[in-house]
Amino acid sequence: MRGTAPLLEGLTRIYAHASLAAGLRERLPASVVVEGRVSVYGSGRVLFGEKVLLYSDVHLETQGDASIELGQEVEISRGTHIVAMAGITIGYGS
Repeated sequence: MRGTAPLLEGLTRIYAHASLAAGLRERLPASVVVEGRVSVYGSGRVLFGEKVLLYSDVHLETQGDASIELGQEVEISRGTHIVAMAGITIGYGS
């Protein structure tokens, strides 16, 4: 069973990445690592830079014309909720 753990982890990341991409209006870069379930609510206007790391149980919500922009090499911890009513930008390396 120990030998299958890395395979299971890889499949979980692939599934989580595909699930996140399905809820977005914009393309999700392949370099974005999704460790678990990330929920997208509202308009789906979330833009990702390269090499973003998202842990599980992250919730991203955009209302109306608002957007969330995550720059390159941003890391979002488990259990984070980000809600944009006008617009949120999180810069490089945050």
